[in-house]
Amino acid sequence: MPLTVDLPADIMRRLEAAAAARGVSVEELAAETLAQVAPVDVGFAETVTATISEHGEILGRLAET
Repeated sequence: MPLTVDLPADIMRRLEAAAAARGVSVEELAAETLAQVAPVDVGFAETVTATISEHGEILGRLAET
């Protein structure tokens, strides 16, 4: 499944350098990296999103400390 991601030039340069160091293309590096990411638990993600939405102000103040 194709995926297009628009990245800033500096990020793209870093990805290109990392891929070149491994002897692979940026696409191959991305595929290898994404293959290591565990599937998202939708229920958990929804709970986290709801909690952040409900308590965003408090979480923001905590992050500032």
